This record gives sequence, C-alpha cells and structure tokens, in this order.
Amino acid sequence: MNDRYRGMTGRRDVVFLSAEEAAARGLSQGDGVNVQGLDDNGQPCAERVMPGLTVVIYNMAAGSVGAYLPEANVLLSLDAVDTQSLTPAYKSVPVALKKA
Repeated sequence: MNDRYRGMTGRRDVVFLSAEEAAARGLSQGDGVNVQGLDDNGQPCAERVMPGLTVVIYNMAAGSVGAYLPEANVLLSLDAVDTQSLTPAYKSVPVALKKA
C-alpha cells in the first residue's frame, strides 16, 4: 500500500520524526528504533512495544512521533479513551524511543 499523503511508496514499518526531534535523540534517517508505550506514570510497558521500526524524517512538530495504524495500536492502553465519545486516544500516546 502506498501513502500518497506523505509521498511514500510501499507501506513499511516506520516511525516519523521531525529533523529536530531526530537530532535531539541522536537519530538519523533510516536508523532502526524500538517504540515502547508508557503507562500513566511514564514507565515503559513491556507488552506495548513496536520493535524494529525505521526512522523517517518528516516535516512535523518537534516532540511528536507518527506511526501507521492499525500497527501502532499495540502502543495504546485499552483504557486510553475520550471520556465522552469513548473513542481511542490515538493522538496522545506517550512513548519512548530506543535505538535498535
């Protein structure tokens, strides 16, 4: 599957970072990383991991990361929902990145 919005050919296991965010984390285009979901106390959750993603530098806000759904669903707690609509909180998932 192609991502016409981001200009990517072929669907890959990637994590999108701004150039500033990547540099702050010592990461470059094409580096391998593991993305791990954090609990409400900011602690890593062993069961919420996306291993072996490839860094893609993308024009986005520093401090943010992007990943494809449904693959990134694993990072989200089942309890992380909006209180009124009960929709998943996809746009506010705390994660940690670790170079693979």
